[in-house]
Order: sequence, then C-alpha cells, then structure tokens
Amino acid sequence: MPSRGLALAIVLLALPPAAGAQSLGALVGLPVVSVSVTSEGRPVEDAQARSLIDIREGAAFSISSARSTIAHLMGLGRYLDVRVHARQAEGGVAVDIVLVPLREQRRVVFAGDLGLPERTLRAAVAERFGSTLPFGRAADVARVLEDAYHDRGYLTATVRPRPLDDAAAAAGELVCDVEAGPQARIRTLTFQGTPDETVAALRAALSLSAGAPYEPVELRRKLDRFVADLRAARGVEAGRLRSAGYFEARATPFATTAEGGAVVDLVVSVTRGPLVLVDFQGDSLPERLRDELVPIAREGSADQDLIEDSQQRIRDYFRAQGYRDATVEPVRREDGSRLTIVFNITKGAPYRVASVGFEGAGSLREADLRQMVRIVPGDVFVASRLEEAVATLTRYYRLQGFSQADVSAAERSVAVAASVAEVPIAITFTIDEGVRTTVGDISIGGARAVDESRLRAVLISSAGSPFYPSLIDSDRDRLIALYRNLGYRLAHVGADVSFSEDRRRADLHYAITEGPEILVDHILVAGNRRIGDATILREVTLHPGDPLGDEAVEETQRRLASLGLFRRVTIAELPHGSEHLRDVLVTVEEAPSTTFGFGGGVEFQKVETSEFAPRGFVEVGRRNLWGKNRSVSFFGRLSLRRHEADVLAEGDAGAGAATTDLEYRLVGSYREPRVLQSRADVQVAATLEQGSRTSFRYKHQSVRIDLARRQGASWSALGQYAFERNEILDDRINPVDRPLIDRVFPQVRLSSVAASAVRDTRDDAIDPGRGSLVGLNGELALQPIGSEVGFAKAFLQGFIYRHLPGDRRIVFAGGARLGVGTGFPRTVPATGDDGDDIVVGPDGTPFVVTLRDLPISKRFFAGGDTTVRGFQLDRLGAPDTFDRDGTPIGGHAEIILNAELRVAVWRDVGVAGFLDVGNVFAVVGDVSVGDLRGGTGFGIRYKSPIGPIRVDFGFKLGTLRTYNTRREQRFALHFSIGQAF
Repeated sequence: MPSRGLALAIVLLALPPAAGAQSLGALVGLPVVSVSVTSEGRPVEDAQARSLIDIREGAAFSISSARSTIAHLMGLGRYLDVRVHARQAEGGVAVDIVLVPLREQRRVVFAGDLGLPERTLRAAVAERFGSTLPFGRAADVARVLEDAYHDRGYLTATVRPRPLDDAAAAAGELVCDVEAGPQARIRTLTFQGTPDETVAALRAALSLSAGAPYEPVELRRKLDRFVADLRAARGVEAGRLRSAGYFEARATPFATTAEGGAVVDLVVSVTRGPLVLVDFQGDSLPERLRDELVPIAREGSADQDLIEDSQQRIRDYFRAQGYRDATVEPVRREDGSRLTIVFNITKGAPYRVASVGFEGAGSLREADLRQMVRIVPGDVFVASRLEEAVATLTRYYRLQGFSQADVSAAERSVAVAASVAEVPIAITFTIDEGVRTTVGDISIGGARAVDESRLRAVLISSAGSPFYPSLIDSDRDRLIALYRNLGYRLAHVGADVSFSEDRRRADLHYAITEGPEILVDHILVAGNRRIGDATILREVTLHPGDPLGDEAVEETQRRLASLGLFRRVTIAELPHGSEHLRDVLVTVEEAPSTTFGFGGGVEFQKVETSEFAPRGFVEVGRRNLWGKNRSVSFFGRLSLRRHEADVLAEGDAGAGAATTDLEYRLVGSYREPRVLQSRADVQVAATLEQGSRTSFRYKHQSVRIDLARRQGASWSALGQYAFERNEILDDRINPVDRPLIDRVFPQVRLSSVAASAVRDTRDDAIDPGRGSLVGLNGELALQPIGSEVGFAKAFLQGFIYRHLPGDRRIVFAGGARLGVGTGFPRTVPATGDDGDDIVVGPDGTPFVVTLRDLPISKRFFAGGDTTVRGFQLDRLGAPDTFDRDGTPIGGHAEIILNAELRVAVWRDVGVAGFLDVGNVFAVVGDVSVGDLRGGTGFGIRYKSPIGPIRVDFGFKLGTLRTYNTRREQRFALHFSIGQAF
C-alpha cells in the first residue's frame, strides 16, 4: 500500500497539467460539485468502496480528504492504484476517482519451448503461491519457474512474463514466455572419498554415467537416501550395507558448468566416517530409556554437543530417582574406522528425605511453609526439588510483604547403620524474614479521560495489603491494558514507590500519560472472494467511532477463527494522516468451501461373542453457502457385521451359528448460523440408520432441529426438537421376559424436546490432560406433540483431568455419570407374548394394562469400552435388567464411575490402569450404591494421527453371575480409537 507521502504525490500528479502548481491553490477550498468513481471505464457500485470516500459533494475540496480517500481504498487490498483527478468546473471542483483493480490470476499460461511438462510447472507455482495469484507477483512467478528448471538441469532456462493486455486480464491469465534451452548433460563424472567400498556402493546407488542428463534435485534425493542408509547401516561388506551406526556420513556433489551451461563436470564426494557404537558401563541404564536419553541414533549424529546433552540427561534421570551423587562420564574411543562412545555411569547411594525443618520462621505458620515446599519425609531426595522449594518459599514470603526475605536450604546426612543401603538426609530451611512491608497510600496522577475510581478498581494492591514489588508491575500492566482497551494505545504508566524510614510502609504513586484517544474510522475487509462482507463484519466487535481497543481486536480474531471458514485471519490498523483515527483492516484467507473425506477399517471383538466388522465411510460438506456461512453436509457409513450367536442365549435356535448383518448410517444436515440476527445457530439434520445392539437390531429414522449457543470459550447451551421412528427388527429378548411396551410398540413414533448445558474447559477434546467437562441433559416426550408414548429422561455427567507431579507425564482422569428416566402412564389393550394378539376376557372385552416403561431405544445400557470395561457391551446391569437367558433388557437408571491413570512411557506409547464401577437399574427406585459392580484392568495407548488407539483388558470384580447354567466370563478385551472418557 502506498505510504502517506506517496499518496500525496499521487494527488499532485493526478491534477491536469493545465491546472499546474499555481492552480492547485485555487482548487483547494472550493466546493466539490461532483464525485465520480470508475474502474476500467465503468462506474463502481461497490458499496464498501464508495463508503470509504472522504471527498463529499458540497464540502470543500482538500488535499487531506483526497489523501485519506486513497489510504482507505488502498487499505482494501483490492486495488493496484488509486488516482484522484481534480479539475475546475462550473461552481467548484469536479473530482474523478479512478480505481485500478488488483487482478487475480486464475491460471498461468505457458508459451514457447517448455522442455518440461506443464503439470510440473503448474505444481511448482501452486506449491509456492497456492491456487490464485495477485497481480504484481509476475516477477516472483518467473523466479520460481526458473528455479524449477534449474533444479532439473535446464541451467540456461529463462521465463519472462508478458505485460498484461486486456484479453489476458479479462481471462484472469498470466502468460509466461519460456525458453527452456537444452538440459545439461554430465560430461565427466568423478567419485572420490573414503573408504573405497563406500565409493563403490555410492557409484552403484546413483546409476550415473558420463552423457546422462544432469538433474540436481534427483541427484540430491539419491544422495540423501544413500547417506540415510549409511547412518542406518553398520559396516560395508562386498559393496553391500549391513547393520547401523555411520552417523557422521556425508555425501556432497560439486558441479562445474561448461559450454554455456550445456554440460557439467560432476564430482561426487562421499565420506563414510567411523562406525559409531554406543556403550554403557558401570551402573545399568534401563534399556527402554536409552534411545530417549541418548538420541544419537535418532538424531543421526555423534557431535560433542549431543554427547554432552546426553550426559546431562542421564545424570538428571538418576538424580531424579534420588541418586544425588550420580555421575556420568562420556569417553570417545577411536579404533581405526570405529568410534565407540562409552557412557560410564556411577549412581552412588540413593538418598531419601529423613526430616524437613525450618529455622527463623517466626511470622508465618510452619504448616503453611510445609505445604509450600511439598517435600515430606520418605520422599527420594532430589536436589532440583530443593532448589524449587527455596524459590517457592522466597516468593511466598515476598507475597506476604517480606520484600527482603532471604531463604536458604542445607542438607546433611544422618548417621545410620552400615547395612542400610539408603542415605537419610535431613533438610533445614533457614529463613531471614526481614521487615514486613504493607502498602500505605496509593495515588494516581495524570488521569483526565478516565475516572480515578475506575482506575483503582483494576489495581490488585490496596491500602494495608502486603507490599510485593511484582504486584506493582502487574498493576501498571492492568492500567495500561485498561487504557489500551479504551483506545489510548500510546498510554504510558510509571510507578514509583516511597518507603518509610523503617521500611514497614510503602506508598505507591502511578503517573499516567494518556496520549491521544484513537478511534475506529472504517472497517475494511480484504481477501474474501466467496464469503460476503456482511458475514465477516457480523463477527467484528469493532465499529466506526468506537475506541480501538485490544480486547475488541482479540475477540474479533477469535470469533472469525471459530467460524471455521478461514485458513488465516489478520487484523491490522492503518493510519491515514489523522492522529485520532485509524482504519481497521481485516484480512482473511478463505479455506476450501467443499470438504470431502472417506475411510475404512475393521473392528474385531471377542469376549462372550465373536464379531468381525469391516466398515467404510464417506463425508462431504459444503460451507459458506451464498457467502453467509451457511453449510450443508452428508455423512454415510456402511458396515458388514459378522458375528456368532450369543453364547449366553443358549435357548435360541441359532446359538453358535454365524450371521452377517448390514449396518448403515446416513446423516444429512443444514446449518444456519446467527439465526434472526441472534447469537444462536440452528441446525436441521435428517438421519436414516440401521444397526444392532446386544439385545436387538433396529431401524431408526429421525429429523432433528437444534438451536445452539455458545457463551464464552467454555459454556454452550442447546435446545432440540426431534421427531423419530424406531423399529425393532430382531428382538433377542426371551418372549416371556419381554417388557410389555416392546410387545405393544415394536415400531414406535417419538416426538420430544430436549435441552442441555455443557461447560468444557478441556485442553484437548480428543486426548485431554487438563480441565474438566460437565454436562446436563434433559429430554421430554409427550403425546400431545405427536409421540406415541411419553417419558422424561435426565442425564448428568462430569469428568476431570489433572497432570500429576513427577518426571513423567501422568494424567489422572475421573468421571461420573448418572442417568434417570421414567415413562408416563398410558393405557393400552393387553397383548400376547408376540405383541400381535389382543388378550380378551370371557365376555370378549379386551384386558387393559397401563404402560410405564421407557421404549427400548431410550432405556439405559452399560458395559463396554467407554463405561465399565470389565464387561462386554451392554452386559452390565442389575439382575432384573436381563432376561432369563442373560440378554440385556435395559433399565430406567444408571450410575457409572471411572478412575484412570494414563502414563506416558516412550514417545507416543503409554499405558493406563483403571477402576470402573457402575450398574443399570430397572427403575429409579432401585438405585443403590451398594449394588454397584466393578471392573479393573490395564491398557496400552498409542498416539496416532487420528487419535489415541486404545487396547484395554478389563476384569470383573466380585461374584460372577450365571444365566441358564452359563457363567459370565471374568475378563473382557476392548480395542478402539479415542480415550474411554
């Protein structure tokens, strides 16, 4: 964008020659009688561009208004040039504003002798610039293309972009004339280096000879691969590489051109270097930690810096285990072509804390000090933790007003019998408290634009509070932040402290230099092509005339990023000559509007049943419909589930036989953001699904309308209406035990409303390590709104995640879930076990019964990889939630409690130990904590790019149950993607 000085030059040069420098003064101050805005000879209808013109009809013409107009319009990022022409007209000044558009090249056209395929050239341009090119980057495009030619041996290639003519501009084309010239050939080829067998191996790997085409990129690729093989290979035998360790291997090409670039003389130098071996002597280092603590093989290097870093890592590891005097001495031993790096490890005796004492602590409670140091008798002694404790105590004292407090720590060995392997350590913290200082008077000077009471409200310090120097800096930062949010972006705050003679009182004075208030002049939007300005401006919390505040800028950035429509969002302020006004430029880089994804996999599970399920999915989405952030999406999943009949259902005719079921799920959705100019989003989704649970197969059809709103970064609320139809295809429950509602309504129509609130502070939704998730959901189905049965359900869940202290990444995850539901009474004719025949009395009158159950699709089930992992899917429940054969019926209430420790072991691999308890109850009144069943076990975790891959092995706790002489299995194996909770 032109600078302010250049903008003024454009105004002066744009005046007609007849006006000259003398007539300029005659034009300034005259009334503007007309303003025309054209681009390429046509009037400009762009409302945003016209709103940025400060030259107004009827107002006096001025250089400043022309200059600010140019600055505003150039700030849009849409124009290569803005020209203001002023001429004398009847009654004043006529102003013509000419906008030269910044063209977007949609494609590059190549002409001439290309030498390379067009797809290669287009790929080089796309890799550097993306799919579109702004006009003015033609020279950069030419350089990128010439580099691509040179990398492929066309050393004399030239690329010249043509000047843009009207036809090319209309077509959005950048035409490049190419003279590829000849591809260079290798005139002479020389290999040099040591040892001879490595040179021979390199010659064979490159497969080059004199007269071959010279291709630097391909040559470099082959050399890199050869060096990588050397670093992953141990020795050379008969020209073949074997085993690992040449970490100092190097291979470098040197090319000298001749005959005008038509030929090259190529020298390839290779140095194998010594075979590097790593050995550990003295005390042992666990095998699983060696690559992590000594990453020589992983880094492919044996330089001295890496060796010293490995030495420090090993020493820190042992000292963290309590070996205070651990030493590690690396030694380099060179023997001909072999380099052995030996780490001599001496752990010494382990040290353990015997006691922790304090001296000189007279003003603060010793119990509080002990809580600060977090070192207790019985801990292994770690020197670094002692240093941290000293720093923590010093900081704590100074927070309490002891600004000159000094804390030191000493440790001494406690005499013990020679047979005791560990060395007890007594730790003593010595504290020189000094004088306690409190805050006296707080004065603020220089504040004119902001009321002093408002300034005092942001201060942490207050009269009588402990004096802490760092709080003064924090108070100063808070005052500056307040001013910056009010538009005083150049505000300065100084802090001065005056102590009393005995240093028991500190008076604070804040001196404020406010500077000018900066207001928003215009909001400019640039970079958007498909997304309308209104969609972007709706998320901008700044408005013309508002103070240009930091919080408003940050909130705008966050809200635009949360739309998911942009790869990048930047917000900049643009000065344009006024001390008090700034334009705000919002520049966006749009993400692709169409997304497409597909995948597949298999699922295998074997506990009480065996199941094998290949599956695939496809997902297509279109965002930003009509430029207003509306979106549509389609998701489809197909699975063929092959399973053996349930071994517990021994009475079934097909027990033990293998069956194959087709399962699918199709979901189409439409999302309307900010409905009716509110902060809420509406989503309409239609679902068609066929699947299976342990007890039944089903078909599900539904239409759902969601009204969602986020409140801040962590809170969200949802209201929902759902109309659905559920059909039971294969009810495996024993007919004698089948609930009446399932007999009467094997196909049930449900119409329900629901509401939920969620607070989510997790640091990662897929693999959280910190934070919490709390949610409450309620659902209500009623006959008056179209439901065949009525019910009410509520579900409360909460999860916490915490990092535990230690040298490893250990995460504690805990969860609790409570679900309750009840059916509303409905009178229906009694039916037989099959649900078809109506039972009548002797007089022919049908018997009438009252339903109070939940339909099976709404009942609670538990057991499986996300609830209680000692049980197979749906196999957890009170006795009356199963039929006589052990098939789950479900219940009206459930409780699930989980606790898990997740420990990182090595790189992306971790382990976990868990304890799960819970149960499902037939009715809410049966809920009893004493009836909960438990499972415990362990698992393995692998952090893959698609999320944690999890294998869990769970064991049931307590007495096993028996159904029809079949006993539950003691264990269950689960394989899945994603954490359990």
